[in-house]
This record gives sequence, structure tokens and C-alpha cells, in this order.
Amino acid sequence: MHRQAKSATAGLFHPLPPPYTFASKPLPLTNGLPFGTGSRMSGSTMLVIYQDGSGNVTLSTRKGHGHDTPTYQAMSGIKLVEGSGVSNGTIVANIYWKDASISGTAQWISAWKKGSSMDTSDASSDFAEHDGTDSFSVDLSEATVSGTSNPFLNSSNTTPSDNAVSGGGGGEDHTGSAHGVIMAVVFLVGFPIGSVLMPLLGKWLIHASWQIIAFVGMWIGFGIGKIAADRDGDWFHEPHVVLGTIVCVLMIVQPVLGWMHHRNYVKYQRRTTISYGHIWYGRGIMVVGIINGGIGLQLSSASTGLIVGYSIVGILVSAIYAAGAVREMVQMKRKEHELLSDPSNSALELRA
Repeated sequence: MHRQAKSATAGLFHPLPPPYTFASKPLPLTNGLPFGTGSRMSGSTMLVIYQDGSGNVTLSTRKGHGHDTPTYQAMSGIKLVEGSGVSNGTIVANIYWKDASISGTAQWISAWKKGSSMDTSDASSDFAEHDGTDSFSVDLSEATVSGTSNPFLNSSNTTPSDNAVSGGGGGEDHTGSAHGVIMAVVFLVGFPIGSVLMPLLGKWLIHASWQIIAFVGMWIGFGIGKIAADRDGDWFHEPHVVLGTIVCVLMIVQPVLGWMHHRNYVKYQRRTTISYGHIWYGRGIMVVGIINGGIGLQLSSASTGLIVGYSIVGILVSAIYAAGAVREMVQMKRKEHELLSDPSNSALELRA
């Protein structure tokens, strides 16, 4: 197996008058390095490079379409040229792009995945979600060569410029993971536990306080998810994002129903229609939220083990919660039956 590379550089040129060239700064590595046009994944023309296992480099051309793993798409006029390979722990990819429609100052994105090298020449190979991202712009007017030959082998034709490439604020990208963890805790632990505190303890203040904390946590997770979706061009383009937004917006009604339920219960000393609306409305939203968490794991290309683990926990939580709800309903019906069947509670008094 080929030794894992520690960094990567990439260069690109195309024969439009005048021809241009740029090279990226070394990046931490990795088992795969995608970089592409534009400021986000959606709609980006992506060039993915990784080791082929024999000291050379594989170039995989792909089209970005949101946060899903981009799939291989053959593109004519894009190829690796001489000078590419792996040397001294660095991947070097010199790429020729014949019909690149880029000019002026162009925005680019890049990403990387730490781990063992992929060691394959298959351009359609799958790879896991990236660990970090970066963005940069290239002023192509500052990156010129005087001919159409490979500028990486003919250094005399190249006019270097320190102003050609400007980096963005890249680094380790954990926003998606943070969003997932927070939302999983909120919907698998926070809301379900809070909902059973009332029948278990009979203290509405404890129940309300717990649910408010979970409610605030939900919106924190939503905000982090919004940042992750904007970064990857997924905002309101993926079912997980749309459904998650709907769930969070609908959850705003739940505290209002809870307050109305509390006021009615204090007044009538029993559950009313508002009470059952509050209970079942909340249960329904929790279930949808748990399901949407699974959809989010698929969107993030999570491992099969993580998806299975989340599904098992989600099913167990839902089953336990459903069993508790059924038990509570049975107990309520039994109490009502006992009250109605007790002569001392009858409005009619039989006289001898």
C-alpha cells in the first residue's frame, strides 16, 4: 500500500488567450482532495484528486449538487498532465482544462478528508464526508503564461505573482456535526424526558423549565444547521432542511398550548381539549423530528453504523414513549371509571 501523503498542491491551466495558471498552497492530507469552482458545492465543477496506490494521482471530475457526495461525471477537455504524482509526502496534480470558462477573479472552494489514502485509479470511487474546508479566489489576470505548453514543466514561460491567489477562512468544518449532535440530544433525550416529567413528578414548573431548555437548544441547533446549509448551498434545497425548518417553526406553538393547558387545568382541575391538543401535538412533532434526524444522517453521508445506531435509539425512545402514553391513557380511563362507579361521588343520593 502506498504511504499516505501529508500535503497536496494543485495547479490548473487552460489555453484561452492569454493562458492562465495557478497553484494552491499545500493542504493537510488526506485520502481525497476535492476543489471546485464557485463559492459553494451546489453547481460547482469539482476536481477531486487522490492517490492511485502506485505513486501517481487519480483525477475525478464531478458536479456538485448540494451537500450530497458528488458523483463522477466525465468531462472532456480536463486531464492530468506531466508533472503530477506523489513525491516526498506531497500529492501534486497538474490539470489541463481546455474549455474552462473562467476569467477575471474566480472563486474556488476546496476540502479534505484525513485518513488512509484511497489507493485507486477508479475515478468513480466513493469517499466519506470531508473533515475541513477552505475557500480562495484567483485573480487570473495576475496568473499568466506566455504559451500554451505545460507551464509546470516550462518554468521560463511562467510569470509568478504573489497576488494571484488569496485564501479564505478555511479550516476544520464541524458545523454539520455540531448541528447533528445538538438536535439528536434535543429530540432523542430532551423533549421525551421533559414530556414524562409532568406525569411522573406532577410538578408543572419542572416540566416547563426542562422543555424550555430543550426548546432553546433546538433553536441553537437550528442556527448552526443554517450556517452549515448556507455553506454547502443546501438551504431549502434538501428535504432534511425543509422538514427540519417546518418542525422547528411548528414547535413554536407548543409552549403556547402548554400555557393554555396549565391555565385550564388550574381552573377546571382536569384535562380539557387544549390539554390533549398540547400532548398529542407535541408527540407528533417529536416523532417527525426524530425521523428527520435519520434523513439528516443520510444527507451527511454518515457511516452505516451511525445510521443504524441512531435508528435503534430512535425506535427504542419512540416505543418507550408510546408505551408510557398508552399506560397513562389506561390509568386515566380507569380513574374516571372508578369515580363514576363510586356511589359517594354520585350526584344522586338514594334514599330508603
